[in-house]
Amino acid sequence: MKRRFSLFTYPIMDIKAAEAMLNRRAAAGWRLERVWLGLLAAFVPAEAPVCYCIDWSDPVRGDGWSYGALLAQAGWRRHSRVTYRVIYEAPADTTPIQTDSELEYQRFRGKVLRRMLIGGGVVAACLLFLLIVGLAAGIEGPRWTDVAGVMAHTSFGAVLLLLLPLLTAGGLAWLLRMGLRLWQWRRCARAGEPFPVPGPVSAGVAASCCLLGWLWAFSLLFPLALDAVDGSVNRGWALGTFIGALIVLLRREEPELAHRRRYAAVMMAVAAAAIVLPHVTPDGLTAPFYPRSPMAEAQVLEGEDTWCVHFPEEASLLVSYSRWEEGDELDDSRFLSGTCWNTRSTALADRLLAEYRAEAGAASRPPLAGYAGVWYVPAAERPEDARYDTWLFRRGNAVLRVECNQGLLDESHLEAVWNQLGSGA
Repeated sequence: MKRRFSLFTYPIMDIKAAEAMLNRRAAAGWRLERVWLGLLAAFVPAEAPVCYCIDWSDPVRGDGWSYGALLAQAGWRRHSRVTYRVIYEAPADTTPIQTDSELEYQRFRGKVLRRMLIGGGVVAACLLFLLIVGLAAGIEGPRWTDVAGVMAHTSFGAVLLLLLPLLTAGGLAWLLRMGLRLWQWRRCARAGEPFPVPGPVSAGVAASCCLLGWLWAFSLLFPLALDAVDGSVNRGWALGTFIGALIVLLRREEPELAHRRRYAAVMMAVAAAAIVLPHVTPDGLTAPFYPRSPMAEAQVLEGEDTWCVHFPEEASLLVSYSRWEEGDELDDSRFLSGTCWNTRSTALADRLLAEYRAEAGAASRPPLAGYAGVWYVPAAERPEDARYDTWLFRRGNAVLRVECNQGLLDESHLEAVWNQLGSGA
């Protein structure tokens, strides 16, 4: 059977554009077969002329049997449901479901606007976060080690933080478009005029942007799966989600609320995976996806009485972080600590190095002769009364800071550290 497809990622405030697209297809002899995942509309040849109307839907309580029966009497058959919208189909030239613009506007406000404000709150929170970071950058400079630390903790958090500016910009554009549509609908409702239909270009751009948003959301599934395997997903959240979803599935629901049961089943499966996967998957399964920390097993000091302690390494899709300490049981003057970052982002590595150089007082100091990525600041030349010498290394996207007792490291150690740092850079 022949099929044609159309993008169906119209934002909720472009409901009239989605309805117009369905009716354009219907006028050309096509009937809506189904909407795949709320993203793609599939059409097949129509046996008889049809028309479509999209009505608002309450995502919690449903439309109710009485409302559905009333529409059925008027000739409208419920075809499918896509988020806040219900698509109805009827023979061509059937009287539209809603002809009172004031009533339709009130339905929009009552059923959709309040829930959209939740999205506005998320965007406001993102804007506030970016504003705080921007103010910090203008006053003291952002703590890039803190940012990298958050990114190293979980892959999901790393990807989310990386794309936060894009998410904020998209959410802000979405809110502005919603505000424009509210103003237009309110004006038309007061004048008793039909609501305006967004033009194909404007609606197409908005639908394409929403598609990017969906792709961004799907891109988070992979890092979330990695976190689940690593056991990085909060178990309290996972257990609470599992219990809540189970309660929804055990309750008897009206058939028209089947979408809520499907959503609960998906969330229950995600929560169950987050709980079970860390216990059934082999260790190191996710390691190939993470940037390798070249100093994860580092030991610089030599001698029978030396000791070395490695702290738990943290790694995500974008950043790895390792830290260790060494010393001598018989000589307190032999002590050093090392911190190593390895990132997939050259820009982040540049900022980490710049922060370390500024803290050590080496912002204007040239690198050591023969090593384009090594800086040394003796304790006596530190900006504060520091006890330790500071060595900074940058090789590729790996950044290493070593602090040690004065004069502990020399050229022989430098070569060994440089070579080891290059093993994972």
